[in-house]
Amino acid sequence: MSGLTVYELPTAPPGKTGWPWSRPEPAPEQFIPDNQSWPRISVVTPSYNQAQFLEETIRSVLLQDYPDLEYIIIDGGSTDHSVEIIRKYASFLAYWISEKDNGQSHAINKGWKRVTGEIISWLNSDDLYTPNALFAVGEAHVFNPGNIIAGKVINFKTAITNPLQTIVPENLTWQNFLKFWQHELIWHQPGIFFPRTAWLKTGPLDENFFYCMDRDYMVRILQYAPVSYINTALAYFRIHDRSKTQSFDEHRFIRERTRIVEKYSHQLPTTDQKSMARFWLSLASYYLSRACLKDTIRCTSKSTRILVQIFINFFRHSFLNLLKDRLKIFLNKIL
Repeated sequence: MSGLTVYELPTAPPGKTGWPWSRPEPAPEQFIPDNQSWPRISVVTPSYNQAQFLEETIRSVLLQDYPDLEYIIIDGGSTDHSVEIIRKYASFLAYWISEKDNGQSHAINKGWKRVTGEIISWLNSDDLYTPNALFAVGEAHVFNPGNIIAGKVINFKTAITNPLQTIVPENLTWQNFLKFWQHELIWHQPGIFFPRTAWLKTGPLDENFFYCMDRDYMVRILQYAPVSYINTALAYFRIHDRSKTQSFDEHRFIRERTRIVEKYSHQLPTTDQKSMARFWLSLASYYLSRACLKDTIRCTSKSTRILVQIFINFFRHSFLNLLKDRLKIFLNKIL
């Protein structure tokens, strides 16, 4: 933070109290081995016309008072007063820019090109970190430097003092991200932090995804690093009318999740490959019930094309697995 301390942060707007407007209690004593310094944590915030939330997000990062923080904000050319807010905190940032971009994934990738931290993450401009979250992440990294760190995330709507739900991550493997028919996978992006070693191997976010770039990225990076789960709430996730999760295009969302399965399912072991046909069949049932049957007007040519592709994948996996089984039987007989 350029040598500045949290005591030099701009004062909170009138009437704003509590976290993250006022400095929290000092961080609890964290243990790291002698002669080791806190690892650098790089946080990128992509933002576009989120002025009503942005200052709260910024302060939740800076008020961590973490000793080696690299904070970058990439604004997509906001037309509200976001830039005014960013300038207010510019001296505490490693870098910021406001210019037109190609969306959230592009903004994060622009920020990631500049990071130098041992730990990499992104925090959207309507979410917040909890007090002392980065100390918990830094401590976990010291003892497991090659691991992805996953902590709890608290969903809220109006105020963080009125939480709706706490998401506790578990069963995070790249294979489980492809098994949509199972409900054992629990996670929430704001509570995920990546080790630089795995991040360098994985590369940038796929900017072709609008909704599922985080899921696609998890499939990729989990092939290079295991997960350390910490029993700490690291972030608050804000639910509001303008968020993607509240106003999404169901067709596009399903297409993106389907494309992830198509991209990586060939990497699954044979035992999992056999289960893929069940996925395509259950996806077809889901899509029919949720997208078509609830409103016959939505049974458009777009819907038809998606369903046709789903059934093609279903029969492809069913036929290929059947063929493999028959071939094995044949070979066992003649050999």
